Amino acid sequence: MNEFHKLKWDSSFFCFNIARLEGNGIDNVELDSIIQTAGRQKIKLIYWFVNPIDSISVETASKYGLKLQDNKILLKYLINENFLFLKNDNIISYLGHPVTSALRRLSVQSGRYSRFRNDRNFAKGSFYNLYYKWLENSLAGILSSEVLVFTENSTEKGFITLKDEVNITSIGLIAVDQKSRGIGIGKKLLMSAFARSSEMGIKEISVTTQAANKEAMGFYQKLGFTIIQSTYIYHIWIK
Repeated sequence: MNEFHKLKWDSSFFCFNIARLEGNGIDNVELDSIIQTAGRQKIKLIYWFVNPIDSISVETASKYGLKLQDNKILLKYLINENFLFLKNDNIISYLGHPVTSALRRLSVQSGRYSRFRNDRNFAKGSFYNLYYKWLENSLAGILSSEVLVFTENSTEKGFITLKDEVNITSIGLIAVDQKSRGIGIGKKLLMSAFARSSEMGIKEISVTTQAANKEAMGFYQKLGFTIIQSTYIYHIWIK
């Protein structure tokens, strides 16, 4: 039987019990049972992660009238050891740097397609506080191994957070100020990330974005990222 698992951090942050559900072939009967069990455990929200090719679960979600909150796309880039990735003098490390108002604004812009913004069942302001916390923990080195920021005339115009794991670097947040887009800042940030990983002997970089974010999808694929996986995410709110 497919089971849900309580998420401690999410539950603590949002101040109500949240769980995550993954599995295959979840039909109406099984989902009913899962929801009833979750309700008895005072779970208020379940994030349901579904493989798009799992037709049974997708059909069940449709019958329940669940809105698709996110089609999460995982992309990867294979670093070519023979390619010279040039660093940019405008890009500096901000790891350990205090949070600034400019970075806070950028963190919100990075999540403009976030399911936490799109789902109106969350309390007003929750989305902003979530991304502020994500930024704060990234700068503190809790969620990130490095934070690179593009600055010009003492103004922070873009940033990228990176987390190193075994042979791969994952991009957490990336944003370019809306007034500074279209002039190559995002590409420069990625090139600096590639250069850093290459110097460390890391051969892959991954990033997750939303299928609805056509601009980001095109940006990554144009730079050589390939799609690895797609995941549907539904939110089940329990009364």
